[in-house]
Amino acid sequence: MGQTGLLPTYVRTVALISTSSLLILMLCAAALGQGSTPQRGFQPGASFALSDIETINTTNGNLMLSLPLGKLPAGRGGLSGQLNLHYDSKLYNSQVQWYQDWDHLVFGEPHVAIRNMLVTSDEGGWHYGTGYSLQLIDRMSQYPPEIAPQYPAPETIYHYKVKVAFPDGSLHEFMPRVGSQIDQGYSDIRPDGYQSRFIGGSVQDVPLFTNNVIYYTFDGTYVRLEVQNDSDSNWWNNTWRRWADRTWAFEANSR
Repeated sequence: MGQTGLLPTYVRTVALISTSSLLILMLCAAALGQGSTPQRGFQPGASFALSDIETINTTNGNLMLSLPLGKLPAGRGGLSGQLNLHYDSKLYNSQVQWYQDWDHLVFGEPHVAIRNMLVTSDEGGWHYGTGYSLQLIDRMSQYPPEIAPQYPAPETIYHYKVKVAFPDGSLHEFMPRVGSQIDQGYSDIRPDGYQSRFIGGSVQDVPLFTNNVIYYTFDGTYVRLEVQNDSDSNWWNNTWRRWADRTWAFEANSR
């Protein structure tokens, strides 16, 4: 009778141990399966990418594709040339414009309003990654003449900003390394060495530097831009070079 009463307890104990062992094995198998699954979606400190050809900006959702079309054999020093086809889903840029609103008068004068306009971007959509382009932004161009700031407003002096469009469609800002003051990201220096000054009752661009103007990025890419001085007051035809890590240079005309 005693042995018969102990049998159910023994069976329950064995069953419990077997079930526990089976559960542990299943959990191990599940953990192994999760570790071998590719991580997709947003990952802290990384970009959203499913392959080597696309990147998604985790801040603004911008989709960028890069399709390699051909590559030249490596030359001296291991450098090579490659042609890529790029796509950027951000097709427009936001541009601030000031205008006179005649529908809403203030003491008989039009209300000065600010609006953000969407303008087509040259870096958006499909394009070949074949070169770099130098851009000079003048923030005074956003004002119509009748309401443009007047000296001594800082916009009249510090109104130039230099950008370079890279083959992958990215746009990088550069700051001059000439000891110039910066106001809201704008300086008084043009790429050809001219400086904006208040002379004879008006703001004029006058020659200041006879040597090349040096620019640097401030976005962590550590790129150096050197614009050759040719003293012809036309910045767009100056030869310029882009240096990366002080190891090589890309030389081209601005246009």
